[in-house]
Amino acid sequence: MKIFFIVSLLIAATLANEYIEKLETAAKECGIGGVGELRALEAKGEKTTIGPTLFCMNKKIGIQDSNGIVHAEGVANHIRKTHAEKDESEQNKIIENCDKPTGDSGADKAYNLFLCVIKNLH
Repeated sequence: MKIFFIVSLLIAATLANEYIEKLETAAKECGIGGVGELRALEAKGEKTTIGPTLFCMNKKIGIQDSNGIVHAEGVANHIRKTHAEKDESEQNKIIENCDKPTGDSGADKAYNLFLCVIKNLH
């Protein structure tokens, strides 16, 4: 039983790392140096840069489609892989609070989703 648990943890960690690599690649393809740069841009209040960049990334990783529609399954997948250190109830709270962001455009929804996740992490 212990071996199964350890193997499960290793598989989960590998999948999470693969997803983080996918995020980093999407960030670079969408015009920024990496995921860490998003926080720096947000701290500077550069919504006009962050929104379109996040929308581009979200389309690449399956959170939004090209029409800007946010897919709850994509949000859930993202939260579970990027915040695996949180217990399931904390993850579910973030997902429930953030899987229906508002906004007039895909970029606005992407930005509001980003802000919601940050707010709900604390």
